[in-house]
Amino acid sequence: QASTLAAPVPADFFKTLISESLRAPAAVWRATVAGMRADRSDGPVGITVPTLLIWGDQDGLALRDLQERLLAVLPSARLEVYADAGHSPNWEQPARVADDIAQLVQAHNGV
Repeated sequence: QASTLAAPVPADFFKTLISESLRAPAAVWRATVAGMRADRSDGPVGITVPTLLIWGDQDGLALRDLQERLLAVLPSARLEVYADAGHSPNWEQPARVADDIAQLVQAHNGV
């Protein structure tokens, strides 16, 4: 978990992340990694609702080119880039993530 972060998170929060991650059996983690490595050349199909892509510019797992590919195939998507954030901006900048999600929901309430 620590290797995915670009900014520190509170120690107690990080301990909780680790303990919660350890609750999932190893088979779940193996299947997750296999799913991430699977061929996704077609990209997501059929998603037409407003979509917010949240990406940390220090993310070493999901690189910027992936964000561009998602933008190309998701007709109602927009990308919000988080400076100095890694793979989990929701851990590193939770208030901003919450605000961005709230804005998306408010802008499209009833759509």
